[in-house]
Amino acid sequence: MLAACMEDSSRWWDPVDLGRRLGIAQRVAQRSLEHLTRHNLFDIRVSDSVKYRFSPGTTALAVDAAEWMTEYRKNQIAVVTLVTASRTLSDFADAFRIKRHDDR
Repeated sequence: MLAACMEDSSRWWDPVDLGRRLGIAQRVAQRSLEHLTRHNLFDIRVSDSVKYRFSPGTTALAVDAAEWMTEYRKNQIAVVTLVTASRTLSDFADAFRIKRHDDR
């Protein structure tokens, strides 16, 4: 999902369209979009529906996302295996979490 949104980063997605594009349930797409939005990787726009656009909130997140995408393009199976092995999207999103030096 992240890769599809990154590849078309100017597009505003709603869960229905993203679900159709990826062949996943709308509720799964919506939960994933909301989760990544909470982790500062997506903007939201509210109009007739809530729409999401890939837009990292910090330069560091943008760099991390670009590095992830580079690895994903090189070896999709390894990246998908790593992500699914964690069994939660929050584990994946935590990889993008920026910690201050005093966070332990």
